Amino acid sequence: MNRFSLIKEHLVEFNQLAMANAEGSDDMLNRVMTKDNIGLAALLQTKEGAFEAGIHLLNDNQFLFKIEKILNECSKSK
Repeated sequence: MNRFSLIKEHLVEFNQLAMANAEGSDDMLNRVMTKDNIGLAALLQTKEGAFEAGIHLLNDNQFLFKIEKILNECSKSK
């Protein structure tokens, strides 16, 4: 039996996000374009009614950049 119900999920493709926000910066594009980078955030509810959230990201040399971008994207999709 599942302990959680999926309330909402948000997939972020960092390649597309970088292209949309690069504003001509090759450095921004070089950070994420060399890999197939995605992030996934999920909002879960327990059967008891409590909420939990989780984010899955690849921990690489761009980890802090990805955290900033995925949190920004999730805050836009309330």
